[in-house]
Amino acid sequence: MARVITVNDVLDGHVVLDIECLDRIYLNAYVPILQTSSQVVAFLSGHLGFPFPSPALFRQMGDRFRRSVMSFADANDIRWIRFEKDQAKLEVMAPHLIRQAVADVNANVAQQLNDAAAEINSLRNDLAQVQGDLDSLRIVVIKQDSTISRIAAVNHIPISR
Repeated sequence: MARVITVNDVLDGHVVLDIECLDRIYLNAYVPILQTSSQVVAFLSGHLGFPFPSPALFRQMGDRFRRSVMSFADANDIRWIRFEKDQAKLEVMAPHLIRQAVADVNANVAQQLNDAAAEINSLRNDLAQVQGDLDSLRIVVIKQDSTISRIAAVNHIPISR
């Protein structure tokens, strides 16, 4: 019996999001079962349930996808930039790219400062612990010196300091 192929098996190593230019994101998909017209008809009618398998359905699906992307951008405060025909896209995008690069650097610096502050606080805690241990040892040494001095005095043994 043949093994059942899952979606993950099909997509493994075949799905890549690649941004090739600033003005478009292409989503290229290779679907082996949609390589002939009869397979496309079967997909549109059988799988998606449309009574008439028309190429216009692909436009509807594409428009629905674009609306979803725009809705996601709006919901997440992602700025949507439309370019005019023959507009120098890099010039339009340069300030945004620079601002993002600076924000990334600032976020990285802020994270490094937070990490350094946490390390400093940890060192301060360690120092306080060591200071407390040292104070405890001083008390022990003072008590031992006092005990030794009394024992020496009772036994008439001279102690040099």
